[in-house]
Amino acid sequence: MRHYWLYILLLFGPVLPLTAQVEENTDFLVVLSQLDLSHMDLMHGKVKKGREVYSKLKSHAQVTQARLIKLLERKGVDYRSYCVANVISISASSATIDELAALEEVRKIIPDYRFQVPDDQLEKIQSPAARNIEMVPWGLELIGADKVWELGFRGQNVVVGGHDTGVEWTHPALIQNYRGWNEGLVQHSYNWHDAIHAISPLHQDSIITDSTNPCGLSISSPCDDAASSHGTHTLGTIIGFDPVTDYAVGVAPEAKWIAVRNMERGYGSISSYLEGFEWFLAPTDSTGSNPDPDQAPHVINNSWACIEEEGCNPANFEILQTAVENLRKAGIVVVASAGNSGNQGCESISTPAAIYDAALTVGSVDSTDTLSSFSSRGPVSVDGSFRIKPDVVAPGRMVLSAIRDNQYGYLTGTSMAGPHVAGLVALIISANPNLSGDVDAIEQVIFNSAIKKNDPEACQEGDSTPGQNALYGFGRVDAYAAVMEAINFTTAIRESPDRRANFNVFPNPANEYVNVKSNILRKGSLRVYDLTGRIIVTENQFNEETILSTCLWPLGSYIVEIADQSGQPYRQLLQVIH
Repeated sequence: MRHYWLYILLLFGPVLPLTAQVEENTDFLVVLSQLDLSHMDLMHGKVKKGREVYSKLKSHAQVTQARLIKLLERKGVDYRSYCVANVISISASSATIDELAALEEVRKIIPDYRFQVPDDQLEKIQSPAARNIEMVPWGLELIGADKVWELGFRGQNVVVGGHDTGVEWTHPALIQNYRGWNEGLVQHSYNWHDAIHAISPLHQDSIITDSTNPCGLSISSPCDDAASSHGTHTLGTIIGFDPVTDYAVGVAPEAKWIAVRNMERGYGSISSYLEGFEWFLAPTDSTGSNPDPDQAPHVINNSWACIEEEGCNPANFEILQTAVENLRKAGIVVVASAGNSGNQGCESISTPAAIYDAALTVGSVDSTDTLSSFSSRGPVSVDGSFRIKPDVVAPGRMVLSAIRDNQYGYLTGTSMAGPHVAGLVALIISANPNLSGDVDAIEQVIFNSAIKKNDPEACQEGDSTPGQNALYGFGRVDAYAAVMEAINFTTAIRESPDRRANFNVFPNPANEYVNVKSNILRKGSLRVYDLTGRIIVTENQFNEETILSTCLWPLGSYIVEIADQSGQPYRQLLQVIH
């Protein structure tokens, strides 16, 4: 009761002396000034953006946190410093809080609340072969992921981040795609981080021992401590593939994964999520040292919610909001599940990270391609923005994926819908690597290609983006249409408007060879570029027609260019599959 009243004072008032209210160490978050990174929108390239954003955030944190850290170290106070949002988490006494509150660089001090993973329902099966199930899980088929695989795009060269209850990394559908696994050799540095360092008091365990958490604390290798296998299941929906049985439960079965455990048996805290976001911005080695933004994932899946009953409210929304915005500036797509409060009707999307404009928020549809009854609706009113959410919807009911103990199982919830979209992001970048780091472009591709749905509940009032509503967002994602749009997204300006009248490229997609035949040129030159601009083929004496072997070309997209003797170029897009 004493701490409850303390929280009310902190949330609804300025930074106040706490000597009379706190008698023992309590967990708090000290919030400092945040860096304006709006200029980063003009920068292109994920690696370049990631390095620049991390460098600027780290420098800003070092300067603004210096005096606080010196004080904390002098007093022997446990703390953790963050730069993804300029925050320091501490466990401190009332006297220390009073001293920090007096510093001019401190904007506010708030409690480090704890919250939990959504209550999704699990039905176990032993393995895909143990019962008569669909050869392609219904959700993957509905969004057309299997059709994208036929084009040769399966998430290659893309890294996804699982931000959840942990992972059973040795599961046969996950181990081969773990970035830390290489032909029997394992390296957890830069590929796994545990943000759980203490048992959550919300469990109200009567006795706490070393085995209270089945995985332990601050662990050095991946483990999933959720009874529902939540983190294992969500990651499986993104990348799950068992090469022995040749069975895929994931949208992008050749993408690599890294992960953070941010919940202790389903309960998380603002600081545990912030620690996860910090690590994804610049993954570290197993000791937490030597951060490297080049190792950051392309997309992070967030199937969790911070609910009001557990302390999250507009007074502290800004901390995780800042983290999500800075990750986006660094070129990382942040996917968030909309929530399972659809029974509350309109305006039921009300929790971080789904409420944030910078997040790609995902609702759920059933196998009938209609909105799931549990899927939370927009608009977002809890923060006064009334922004239209979700952004899109994806399959979320009875989704088959990997679970603990090398099994498979069905789970239901928007937690299952979000991973479909995280996997789609991987397919898009695999098909067009030039989109890597361009979050705006990736979202535009997904929104433009989504199958539009009407809002029979008329949840929104006033202005909204054309084609978007507060039930389905821009629509149900269509992986095949999105990938086709992605292939042409950055190449359209480089292709000739009348290209098909000038020359033909066939077959397209190509497998072993491609025939290039001009309808107008008798003499000229030919070049083939990959999407980074690197020249793959040059023929300075192109005479009307040629056949090129594509057997050794990496699968992906290419620009075929022929030019007449004056240098006038004509271009077409070519896809190569194997």
